[in-house]
Amino acid sequence: LDDGDLDFAVIAGRSSRSSLLSQPIGAAHFTWAAAPGLPGAGRMGAGALLQRHSLVTLPPGAGTTRLLDDWLLAHRVSVGERILCNSWGAVAGMLRAQVGLGFLPAAWVGTLGLQAVGARAPLAPLHYTFQWRHGDTRALIPALQRLAQAHVDFSAPPGLAAA
Repeated sequence: LDDGDLDFAVIAGRSSRSSLLSQPIGAAHFTWAAAPGLPGAGRMGAGALLQRHSLVTLPPGAGTTRLLDDWLLAHRVSVGERILCNSWGAVAGMLRAQVGLGFLPAAWVGTLGLQAVGARAPLAPLHYTFQWRHGDTRALIPALQRLAQAHVDFSAPPGLAAA
């Protein structure tokens, strides 16, 4: 984006670069989730389950890393094994296969046959912004901002687009 290869992007968080501008577009809300058959999933909270099972999550560079790390630190939960997946679909598949505990966009959990797992406090939402280069005055940019604002829906189940 900064190099001009992209006209805009919808990215987690605000840009720290002075050459880019950011406008809030929405927030994704997450829920701890597990397969119904994961031992303890029906009676234990997320913190306790993470002591017994692997954490299935996105890699360290993902936008969700900070909110995960903040939650673990606030609840004094240490994770034994992390299984890293490169997409939300892979995380969901691993959870369905009873590989461990993870979190997904809230609207996905029931739709994918998983169950929500309680926690003392929810994960923080992840705020997304529409970002573009400072000084780009083309009429295209505000038009794309309006389209993104109207159609980005972080509460939609997987595979369903906003109408």
